[in-house]
Order: sequence, then C-alpha cells, then structure tokens
Amino acid sequence: MSNLLTLLSNQGRGQPIGGGGGDVPVPVWTPASVPDLVAWWDFSDIDQLFQDESKSTPVASDGDVIGACADKSGQGNDILQATNGNRPLYKTNRHNSLSAALFDDTDDYLDVGNSMTTATSSTVFTVVAVPGSADSCQVGTADEGGTSRYLRLNVNQSGNWWYYRQRNAGTTDELRVLHGIGGGAGTAFLNTISSDGSTISLRLNGAPKTLAVSSGENGGDWFGDVSNRDNFTVGALLWSGGLNSPYDGDICEILVYDSVPSVTDRGLIEAFFATKWGLTLA
Repeated sequence: MSNLLTLLSNQGRGQPIGGGGGDVPVPVWTPASVPDLVAWWDFSDIDQLFQDESKSTPVASDGDVIGACADKSGQGNDILQATNGNRPLYKTNRHNSLSAALFDDTDDYLDVGNSMTTATSSTVFTVVAVPGSADSCQVGTADEGGTSRYLRLNVNQSGNWWYYRQRNAGTTDELRVLHGIGGGAGTAFLNTISSDGSTISLRLNGAPKTLAVSSGENGGDWFGDVSNRDNFTVGALLWSGGLNSPYDGDICEILVYDSVPSVTDRGLIEAFFATKWGLTLA
C-alpha cells in the first residue's frame, strides 16, 4: 500500500516514472480512470463550485454559499440548490489543508434533481467529517411524493453508528455498525459502500466492516430498487415531508459508480483519497 500511495502522490505532482533522460510522464491517474463513474463531486476544487444554481457566479472565498457543484465525471450530474438559505458554505483549510462544504444540520442540501442512476449494483465513495449531531445523511434518494420509498446512507454521531436504511413501501431494511472513527466530531474519514445486487458491504478507511441487520434484511437493495424516486441528494434526504436527517458538518468529496470496481481499482480509489485528504487506511 505504501508504494501505491507514493505512486499516486508522484502522479499528482506530474512526476515521471523510470530513469535516465528518456523518462516519459505517466498520465495522471484519477477516479475517472475507473470505468462506470457517473458522478464526482469535489468540494476541494473551487473551479467546480458556484454560488448560484445557474453556475454564473463562481465561489471565490471562505464563507461563500455553494449553489452548485459541477460534476467532474463528465456525465453532467451537477448538484444544485435554488434556495440561498439552503446552500452549504465553502470553507477553506478544513482537512489536509483542503476546502470542504459545511452543511448546517438544519436545511442545507444539494440535489441532482433526477434519479441519476438506475443501478441495482454499484459503489459510492464518500469523504466526510464525523458529524456533530445525532443523525446525518451523507447521500440519499427518495420518492418526493411520499415517505415510504427511499434509500439513505447515514452517520449517527450520538451512538457512533454508521447505517444504511432502505424502504420501498414495505419492510424497512436497516443495517448498522459502530463506525469506530477516533477523534470525534470533525474528523474526516472515507466510506466505501457497495451493493453487488444481493448484499450491501461497507469499508471505513479501507477496513471492511460487518453490518448488523437492525431490521428487515441485507438483501442488497440499491438506488435502482427504490420505485418512484425522483431525486438524488447530498447532505439530507428529501421526501414529501421535507428534509430528513440534514448533515451536520463537512462533506468533502463523493464518487458514484454504476458498477462495483475491481479490488485493484477500489484500492487505487481508496489510496487516492487517503493521499489527498490525509487519511490513514487500515
């Protein structure tokens, strides 16, 4: 793993690999090098951030609102917020000297505005800070016409739980594990959440976790299994009752793939995030 981290770090600085005068710079590896990337939202990249949903006013300084984050995957899945009071804040020097989006635990969220992905097996990578409040939604998808069809990935700080909850007008499936992230609220960590179509799996900072079934079953239900859904949100779940579980803290970067990356590609992605955000992988 240390050699992998060194390679990624060197590539990030544009350094060639090899020896002698014939060195040829190696193309820089990024998460977009892995197939089936459908969304990449990077709150450390100010060039992708705008104060308004029309993307006409760039984010320029600490404390600016974020009304839009452009998608770096090339798929056009920008996340937007039309209401100024519901926009997270751009905050500089948050983790490993990089910026992040600060969500206020009240009404901040960003929304793709469509179902984005219909995958029934895929992977989401998130780098977030341990929230300061009890229940915070990293990403979610829902039917805005009701409260019985949704999927959300949450962190619960008061009980130190990480959990997945999915409901499709029937039994609620809930999976939990103690996240075990030291350092308390504000500590950044990496989540790797996958469904292979039959089972949900979780890795925190590169370490596999055993998810306990709190209710229902671990049947692998994923975004494409939620019927009538019409959004994909970051920082809260949005359904007919309004916002649910708004995030309290920093969201740094999110990747969504429409497949489950290979073990090698998953390792590259996790090493990329560890190098970039100053995380220690297990």
